[in-house]
Amino acid sequence: MIKLTRLEERVLKALREEGRATAPMLAERVGTTPASVRTVLVRLSKVGLVKRVARGVYEPVEDVKA
Repeated sequence: MIKLTRLEERVLKALREEGRATAPMLAERVGTTPASVRTVLVRLSKVGLVKRVARGVYEPVEDVKA
């Protein structure tokens, strides 16, 4: 099981609620900077919880349980 930080959990939850989103959109929802969210999205992408679908646009991977 993957251990997520609180920020990673909040970003992943917000992304699951949005369906597709950019770092600035998610940053506004979770109350942090777009740069922090980009870092989180890269990590979540590397562990297979999200995928980049376009330049700067991410969506959750639905078949993975976190």
